[in-house]
Amino acid sequence: MGSTISFSHLAPDESIKAYVEEKLTRLQKYVEVPLDVHVVLSLERKYRQRIDVMFTLNGTVINAHEVMDDMRAAVDKILDKLERRLTRYRDK
Repeated sequence: MGSTISFSHLAPDESIKAYVEEKLTRLQKYVEVPLDVHVVLSLERKYRQRIDVMFTLNGTVINAHEVMDDMRAAVDKILDKLERRLTRYRDK
């Protein structure tokens, strides 16, 4: 699985980057093809942590975003959203 992680208005942090990559591997069990995931981690107004995730699956664009005070909590919550969307996509 290929992933591109970028930081906007935020200093690059290797621990957050490793945490995101570790959590994104959970998405691979829902699809047969390798995913190319684009993740943007950003800081809004000095206290709101935002994460945006986008990938294309067989021509269908699947994206999600989450805003919270803690980046790790935002990553966990967005993974739950994406798992629900991939489950719904797989059932169609």
